[in-house]
Amino acid sequence: MIQPLTLAAADLDSPNANIALTVPRVSSPPRLEDFLDMRPSIQWQGKLAKVDNFVQRLPSDGQPSTQKTEAYMGYDNQYFYCIFVAFDSEPGKTRGHKTPRDNVTGDDKLDLFLDTYHDRRRAYVFTVNAYGHQMDGLWTEGPRNQYDSTWDSVWQSRAKATDRGFVAWIAVPFKSLRFPPAEEQTWGIVLVRWIVRDNESATWPRVSTRIEGRMSQEATLKGLRGISPGRGDMLIPYAYARSFRTLDQSVPTNPHFQSKALEPRVGADAKVVDKQSFAMDATANPDFSQVESD
Repeated sequence: MIQPLTLAAADLDSPNANIALTVPRVSSPPRLEDFLDMRPSIQWQGKLAKVDNFVQRLPSDGQPSTQKTEAYMGYDNQYFYCIFVAFDSEPGKTRGHKTPRDNVTGDDKLDLFLDTYHDRRRAYVFTVNAYGHQMDGLWTEGPRNQYDSTWDSVWQSRAKATDRGFVAWIAVPFKSLRFPPAEEQTWGIVLVRWIVRDNESATWPRVSTRIEGRMSQEATLKGLRGISPGRGDMLIPYAYARSFRTLDQSVPTNPHFQSKALEPRVGADAKVVDKQSFAMDATANPDFSQVESD
């Protein structure tokens, strides 16, 4: 869970502090199919926030990206939408695998960093490869930047290759995030494209290797109004019953069957989050049969 930090004035200095992106509210969800022509369909032209001009972080810090990337963003009451249009002059060389979740490290991929408390210290990261397979985690700034891939959330993604690159669609539910209980939100945002064959990462806004950290160079995301985070409350009950008949050979001279007609068991796991700052987990009659499989 991401929590806010109290920052000194000097902590608010950022080379991209004046770069602001305002995202509009949409009346219907944008679809992947609306962008497969490598541009928004007529329905979405001018209706979403757009960014381009991705700049290399590696290998040539500050140079334009070798491949064009555009991103389109909007939101509704439930989701934040981000659609990447990733052009490729040699689309046959795009690297991607059908892989388990959180295992897209060696693929061409796209990152969405959302700093929901705008503290330039921590962010949620949502990543998709060219097949739409997901990786997510928590990013923490510091002397040694840390990416925690053990954090998993529920969100949606799709992607599809075209003859000019590929398109990736991300929908992040607000109930999967934590952010201040304010009518109008101010977040931080960084977008990253990874092109594996060229060992290239390109970002919007520019995230220079000459400056420590990534979120310290984030742009400001505005326009989010009337949204609410999920509380994270959870109740998972379980119940089962079994009967069995087994051969007891503990006494070799007297083998016999033993049986049990019915053995019921019930229990529950619960989680309660109070004011986004305190979480309590509780278990009643835990189901230890899950331990080995988990």
